[in-house]
Amino acid sequence: MSFSDVVYFTMITVTTVGYGDIVPISTHARLLDALVITPIRFGLWFLFLGTAYQLIIRRI
Repeated sequence: MSFSDVVYFTMITVTTVGYGDIVPISTHARLLDALVITPIRFGLWFLFLGTAYQLIIRRI
């Protein structure tokens, strides 16, 4: 993997565009994604939204 690939995939991930360049193919990888990675994603989003909400409440 080249440096440009790393930059590309980092920007796609950070911006949450998700073009589908890398997808889980095997059954085990899909189960891992569904049962482990997705709950972590939701947890991070709730953490972000909760923090942003608290900052807004403090300003009001």
